[in-house]
Amino acid sequence: MTKGWISIHRKLQCHWLWDDRPFSKGQAWVDLLLLANHEDNKFLLGGQLVDAKKGDVITSEHKLMARWGWSKTKVRSFLELLEKESMIVKKTDKKKTSLSLVNYSVWQDSQTTKEPLKDHSETTERPLKDPINNSNNNNNSNNNISSRQQNKFADNSIELFLACELYNLILINNPNAKEPNFQSWAADIDKMIRIDKRSEEDIRTLISWSQKDNFWKGNILSAAALRKQFDKLTVQMKTRSVQSNKTTPNFGTNRAPEKSGKYEGFYL
Repeated sequence: MTKGWISIHRKLQCHWLWDDRPFSKGQAWVDLLLLANHEDNKFLLGGQLVDAKKGDVITSEHKLMARWGWSKTKVRSFLELLEKESMIVKKTDKKKTSLSLVNYSVWQDSQTTKEPLKDHSETTERPLKDPINNSNNNNNSNNNISSRQQNKFADNSIELFLACELYNLILINNPNAKEPNFQSWAADIDKMIRIDKRSEEDIRTLISWSQKDNFWKGNILSAAALRKQFDKLTVQMKTRSVQSNKTTPNFGTNRAPEKSGKYEGFYL
């Protein structure tokens, strides 16, 4: 069945299923649709004012590598394929990669204009349930102004992405974990990057390690807690990594090896 369309909520990006890596090519394409600006927007990027049009994705190869679990070569090849198929227009500079989804307005506007009433009950409820306060295109036109005022971090920001990733891993350990204020978590991650000078890669590594450690997975339950314990987590992670790499031969007894040549207890 190829006719018709479905409305996909951006909250999908914070679901544990979306955290599975690596992405397929189809999943990566849907991810770009979810990341695209649903209206013209302006924001600061490294002190530079960026003018993003509707259907634009402002990102970087590094961010897409992290989101999709791909190598740099695979990301570049995929974007080149989309360009070849006239699905995107790509522009790159030293600070960012800008992707314009060619048919974004056609896909979104034509459908929402033709069938605005069929989904009325859902569209009135969705903005209240969305942790990112960013619902599907024109369906929440009455809430766009308040959403822009409340949301400092865009859907495609690394801060919001890392906040969602932390929550997804917390959910694996505790499926009943309360849904957080993602903008608040993103603000704490922004402080780690901007003030504490933590790299995105280091933050992501600690998020993953803390939720696997038997002690810390019960204590790192927010981005604020991650920031507070960052140095301690880093030290413990490195210490335990060194300890796990040290292999001590187990000789079993203090007896000398038998002449038969059977060295019991050695690790090969």
